[in-house]
Amino acid sequence: MKIDPLQKNDIVTRWKSGQSIRAISRELGLGRHVIASVISQHVSQTQAVDAPSRPASLGPIRLTRKSKLDAFIEPLGQLLERYPQLTAQRAFEELRQLGYGGSYTSVRNQVKAL
Repeated sequence: MKIDPLQKNDIVTRWKSGQSIRAISRELGLGRHVIASVISQHVSQTQAVDAPSRPASLGPIRLTRKSKLDAFIEPLGQLLERYPQLTAQRAFEELRQLGYGGSYTSVRNQVKAL
């Protein structure tokens, strides 16, 4: 069964508005695999037209989230400037006194990076 462009447009519009593949399938009387195929064709076409995408070998783009340590980077840097031989354990203790509630490992990794 060949799907006409109007039906494809309807499928993509419903999918973009948040409707599930099953619901679209049920309402239009088409198989889920047909709906999924139309959607995947649309996605691949729009990705090809949009910005150059990242190679699949690199995997998905990871979003970085805020760390508990982010608010304490500046005080940690000041401590390390004042005391260059400061150990990660001592830096962790100092940050605890300032209200830091994160882990020692995060502090240790940041001290190593600075």
